[in-house]
Amino acid sequence: MTPIAKKSSKIIVYIREFDKYDDLGKMLCRNTQCSSYPRAPYRKYCSKKCSSTFRRWYYHNFYWDRVRSDVFKRDDYTCQICKKKYAYRYRKFVRSKNLQCDHIVPRSLGSKHGYTFDTFENRMRAVLEFLHNRNNLRTVCQTCHKRLTSEYLSKRRLIHSEKLDRIDFERSTKNYAKSETHTYDQLLSNASKTG
Repeated sequence: MTPIAKKSSKIIVYIREFDKYDDLGKMLCRNTQCSSYPRAPYRKYCSKKCSSTFRRWYYHNFYWDRVRSDVFKRDDYTCQICKKKYAYRYRKFVRSKNLQCDHIVPRSLGSKHGYTFDTFENRMRAVLEFLHNRNNLRTVCQTCHKRLTSEYLSKRRLIHSEKLDRIDFERSTKNYAKSETHTYDQLLSNASKTG
């Protein structure tokens, strides 16, 4: 398994992770708003209503294809940058060769906004509030997406190189100040010896 696959599997919130148990270890209804015990014919839910409500909520919030499809529909299959409308086809999800779903605040900045993936609750929060949050997603065409990504990466590189330059400058000025101080101290001690 590649490191990328390991990293991406960390952000997946599996449906089985919503299984709940009471204090005695007996399973409770998987629906997050329900605390009843499952009943036949459902193994994980207490009723058809709980089953359909939870599955719909899970499906629309944790399946990337569904989230992306919802964003395409919301934006009327139009690039939000150049405003060009593109053709699409619909099978189970909306598909388009030219449209992509873009994170307005890039995924790479998730940790800077306080999102972590160490526990189930944190993964769920990160997915719902950041990664799959429809307010952070927009429809863009491939051309605009490439341009946006390239601009972001160049700004990031520039910021990173400026930080490195600033660190190098601070180090060099500290070394310069130390060497000047040291030389000055030497001059004073030499002056006092000779004076």
